[in-house]
Amino acid sequence: MSEHKVNLLWENESEDFSFKKYDRTHSWKFEGGTDVKASAAPEYLGKKEFVNPEEAFCRFFGKLPHAHLSSCCVNEKIHHRNL
Repeated sequence: MSEHKVNLLWENESEDFSFKKYDRTHSWKFEGGTDVKASAAPEYLGKKEFVNPEEAFCRFFGKLPHAHLSSCCVNEKIHHRNL
């Protein structure tokens, strides 16, 4: 079994951290040097020009699952923090 590692980076760049205002854009940085911009689905106030983590998980299941699952978890934690 192989092991894959990824760093997930999200930074709040706004003083308004309300649910409808915070930026859901984040980066996946892979060991091999690949850097991917991701965001929540547009239906959940993400940016459509970046990779949607849920869509990536469905399309590429099994290739790099840690990045997709971690990314989804980050958005979920950010959401719950704002409730």
